[in-house]
Amino acid sequence: MAVTREAGATIFIPSENEWYKAAYYDPTLNSGVGGYYQYPFSSDAEPTSAPAGSTPNTGNFQGRGGTYAVTGSWFYDSSQNYLTDVGAYTASASPYGVFDMGGEVWQWDEAVIFGSGRGVRGGAWGTALSDFGSTSRSGFTPSVELNFGFGFRVASVTEPSTAVLAALGVASLIACGWRRRKR
Repeated sequence: MAVTREAGATIFIPSENEWYKAAYYDPTLNSGVGGYYQYPFSSDAEPTSAPAGSTPNTGNFQGRGGTYAVTGSWFYDSSQNYLTDVGAYTASASPYGVFDMGGEVWQWDEAVIFGSGRGVRGGAWGTALSDFGSTSRSGFTPSVELNFGFGFRVASVTEPSTAVLAALGVASLIACGWRRRKR
């Protein structure tokens, strides 16, 4: 079974390929040929679970020692909010400048993994480092409610900038004038 996007949609949940590229692909790698990082923090080095801040290659996930990034504790506290604000890890964006692609919450994508199971990527605040490497892929049934962090990322088709539209308009006027002179 395939998931199809509504024709003409400009706002949507990304496909698995779109999500993957936004998280791991850097067009400047390999002398401009492009390539993929292992982790969604623009890095192949293993990231660190740490509180939000400006340290590169860090994220909101359960670290190697079992500690939670937000509290630094090994113990789960049901009264604690383990989520952080979008972009709180200011130096850990993906190559495309997208924040929170690893850790924070599992993010739904349009992939059909099994039966009614849909794709999720990125791991969550309570999951381990292995859940958001480039080779990690999971699926869950959307109707099941779980406590450890599911969410979704909204993508959009970007509109051309005013400068691009103006340049196209000028080019069209020049082309029309050139055709008239040619006659």
